[in-house]
Amino acid sequence: MKKIYILIGSVFAVSVFNFIYAQEQATSSFKVFSLAYILSFIIKLFFTGAFLTALYFMFMGAFKWLSSGGDEEAIKNARSQIQSSVLGLIIIFVVIAIAVTLEQFVFQENICFGFSCDIKLPKLSQTERQTSTQENTRAPQDYPDALQRYLDNR
Repeated sequence: MKKIYILIGSVFAVSVFNFIYAQEQATSSFKVFSLAYILSFIIKLFFTGAFLTALYFMFMGAFKWLSSGGDEEAIKNARSQIQSSVLGLIIIFVVIAIAVTLEQFVFQENICFGFSCDIKLPKLSQTERQTSTQENTRAPQDYPDALQRYLDNR
């Protein structure tokens, strides 16, 4: 009988400890990313993919050149492919350099395109009607004397 009590007690203790551990883990392990972060990640992923693709085509052109066997037409095609991929790499670097320069120095991270800081998304602003309604409805502490006179006359 004593063994049954020990077994039931240990199962209860283990279940309580698992419940407490599960609560801690569930609240601390999940992170929600913002839309600005996701868009910045997609832009960085796109440019990384473009860079790797241009690099791949450059190496393929070099491989075609080496395996051409002296054929002038194959060498011409390989040279054209290498030139195109180098031009693509230069364009990618120039676009990134211009975007980072604009973000850091011109706009001072007030406007971001997703390269060196997350994209700045515009926030929804209040309409003119909502703003004027809020200005017309002031709190009683804004008019303490008028409120006191109103309460005295009542």
